[in-house]
Amino acid sequence: MKVSKEKAIEIESFLAASDPILIRSLKRISKTSKLARKEHLALYPVVKLTNRCNLTCPHCYIEAPSSMRRGKFDLEYREVKNFIDYIIDVGSTMNQPPRTLQLFGGEPTINKDFERILGYARERGLLVRVSSNAVDTRKFQSKAFSELYKDGGVEWRISLDSHVQEVHDHFRPRSFDQVVSNVRYMASKGAFISIKAVVGPHNFSSLVGTIYFARELGATQFLYSPLSMTGSAARMKLLNKVTTRMITEKMVAAIEHDATLGIFLQSSPIARYLKLIYTRDAGILPRVQFHINHDGRVCPQDNLFEFPEYHFGDIVTGDYGFDKLCEYQALLEEPAVCEACPVSHYCPRADYADLVAGGLDSTKEFSVCSDIRDNVFYLMSLGQRGAALTRTILGQ
Repeated sequence: MKVSKEKAIEIESFLAASDPILIRSLKRISKTSKLARKEHLALYPVVKLTNRCNLTCPHCYIEAPSSMRRGKFDLEYREVKNFIDYIIDVGSTMNQPPRTLQLFGGEPTINKDFERILGYARERGLLVRVSSNAVDTRKFQSKAFSELYKDGGVEWRISLDSHVQEVHDHFRPRSFDQVVSNVRYMASKGAFISIKAVVGPHNFSSLVGTIYFARELGATQFLYSPLSMTGSAARMKLLNKVTTRMITEKMVAAIEHDATLGIFLQSSPIARYLKLIYTRDAGILPRVQFHINHDGRVCPQDNLFEFPEYHFGDIVTGDYGFDKLCEYQALLEEPAVCEACPVSHYCPRADYADLVAGGLDSTKEFSVCSDIRDNVFYLMSLGQRGAALTRTILGQ
């Protein structure tokens, strides 16, 4: 049953009063702002190295045809190198140096300068996360990539939607065998691997089996995200009838049945939600970062690449848009609609592309607000079970 917004404060008060652990956590959270400030802008920069991909997944959330400049597909080594130097300098100046450089696409390994960019980021001391489909066997089982796998400072985040071939191939055609073979090879060479599944009606029933399969393949973490109604998914008019709460309930049941899954899900959404709700120091989760598009444009969030009003700079010209990011950060971290929401403290925020329709000062809710609220209150309602799940997952 969904929890209405009108009942939110009443339910939170009831839960807090009936559970001493929860009331301590809620009191702590209510007194501590979780909003990121400008010094957090450089922590987790995201760079889309290319808009090209060797798959044509119909549920790809990143597709944004209007953001593509004719004839420009890949960022060049010099452009990314200069940005890395800049982001390290600006972060260090604010005593919050970048921690992880996230390389996206398209398929980032297609970029001809991928290895040089990865190498330079590591040379400058950054951890690197590569989000990849790992389909190209010739590349992923090559001698050059085998050397990259030896570096524990590089996380390879591989897309695998199911351990059932026909289910995975439903949205990622004819790729299952290659991905499985390549992940096994990567693990044998010592690669730091996480597996990510996009969850929708096509693979919801096989999700728990996929977690066990990912662990058997040699991954160290498993995470997931609901099918996002943006990009290709929106254009193809795909429907996602799987809610965040449905996924969370499945994860709760799986972990309570087998506690060994808990630590394997530390990077997953359920871990982030539980940490926000049940721990005293959940830390800062910046929602606005440097997001660099494949054509060099700087945006505050990846789903805003399509919209010119959210283009704050261009790394190709050396304009990194820091002042504009700072100007918009407060509004984007806490839109007007979020100020009135009783679960704002625990929310990872919604799809910022919704802002385009309503504007930053709109009181109209995001398209997934009710879904997020329902999930938060379900986790709150677990009480002692929620606290125990938090300890199981976080190892505390």
